[in-house]
Amino acid sequence: MEISSTLNLTARRTRVEKYFRRMIDDTPRKHAVYFALAAVIAMVIAFAKFGQGGESILLGLALLASAGIMAYIGYCREMTYREERRRPADEEMDRHLAADLDAIVKDAYRELHITSDDLVLQKDDPSPLAELDPSRTPAREPYIVLGAGNPCRAAIGRDGRLRLDRYQVAIFCPTRFKLGVYECELNLADGTWQDPTWTGIFYRHVVAIRKSSAKIDEKENEIQKWDDEKNEFIDYGAEKVRKFELHTSGGVGIELTIGVGIDGRTEEFLDLGIDRVIRAIQQVLRQQGGEARY
Repeated sequence: MEISSTLNLTARRTRVEKYFRRMIDDTPRKHAVYFALAAVIAMVIAFAKFGQGGESILLGLALLASAGIMAYIGYCREMTYREERRRPADEEMDRHLAADLDAIVKDAYRELHITSDDLVLQKDDPSPLAELDPSRTPAREPYIVLGAGNPCRAAIGRDGRLRLDRYQVAIFCPTRFKLGVYECELNLADGTWQDPTWTGIFYRHVVAIRKSSAKIDEKENEIQKWDDEKNEFIDYGAEKVRKFELHTSGGVGIELTIGVGIDGRTEEFLDLGIDRVIRAIQQVLRQQGGEARY
């Protein structure tokens, strides 16, 4: 499945990959230094020729022109290097994510045969998509939980938030009698999502919804991140993982890895208000659980 983007697909993929890339190609910087040195040498020789007079002046002018050209090329290479180092803004990645999630929410509505009017929401529930992209008009939206895709690239933004280039997405749509759940894996680079599944869970069958932490064995760690030095995906090396869980009496469970513990601290991935999601769904379960009749 695909969505449209303000940027064409190739440009978007390049921008997203640039955001999550760590290593910077320093070849343009080296070229800039080389051309600058060559320009300085050419200028020194040119002025030396000017002092000799006669035909040497013509050679000096040629060398001076060459020095100017080399200086300009060096400047262009330096600007290329600086542009390469300039990381796309956190807000740009969030806008892409908001647009992707908006498309996924619409698909969830279609597959679950509901509309936003069918949602049972709390009065103070904000719009998760408007929180991601402030340019969006707040609207009635389902609850969204993001987990780690596998494998995925991770990057910490200037705002200190941990972002991924591949997410597990769970859309929770509480209605009067059922909790609609839509799951898929989103590739942020091109806005496509794979392996969508959806189901309606009767409230009386929900036995737990919570956030938990657990220590893990590094050998069993399924989360991977991109290593620029090795140019491949490697184990994240987490000591523990933070998970979002929903369990039912029938054994149908939803489990998403929403954070990792490293060096004694826990870093959660981009948070759309997971604690608020849990409280809201728990409240809906308490209010609606006794009304499920079929």
